[in-house]
Amino acid sequence: MAGRLVMKVVDDKILRPVMELFNTTAMEVYEGQQYDMDFEHRDDVTIDEYLNMIRLKTSVLLGAACKLGAIVAGADAATADSLYEYGTMLGLAFQLQDDYLDTFGDPAVFGKAIGGDILNDKKTYLLISALRCGDDAVASEIASMFGVRSDHKIERIRQLYVEYGIDRLCREAIDYYSDMAEKSVLATDLPADAKEFFVDIARKSRARSK
Repeated sequence: MAGRLVMKVVDDKILRPVMELFNTTAMEVYEGQQYDMDFEHRDDVTIDEYLNMIRLKTSVLLGAACKLGAIVAGADAATADSLYEYGTMLGLAFQLQDDYLDTFGDPAVFGKAIGGDILNDKKTYLLISALRCGDDAVASEIASMFGVRSDHKIERIRQLYVEYGIDRLCREAIDYYSDMAEKSVLATDLPADAKEFFVDIARKSRARSK
């Protein structure tokens, strides 16, 4: 349905690149979703694998939206590619913020109960980092709580994240990808007000974790 709609509204002169990006993005999202499902049954997921999974499952959608807008608006290839990079970097930052806020956020602001990822043993940036922090005792304690659903589990794992600086690592990663998003759009030849618009979005998004 979506593909048919795109074909109806997009000018024939740009239809091919638009559909190529549309179809590529769809396949990437499917791949990312499969990785996410596979990770539920694995205890050896790495940070690089996790970042690739959220890139495919989430951030390529934002990247594609930015690039498709650029293509339809008649932007040159370099600008379109830079806006794709902006979207994907911002998408990574956004997903990492969700990981952080699910554990350390204010429920009234976040919009849902805190600790769901911990209760469900969800492979997040925080959990993977804790399991691979180099301290076998920490990894063993966390692993011993897999399958447990209690407030004590949430509080204890939160405590371990803070004690071992895992919360700080996650915040640093959020800042890194947010900075990369800003650099990508600032490197374009877009007008100053357009750059300001995209940078403002990135900074407002980053502020969700403050």
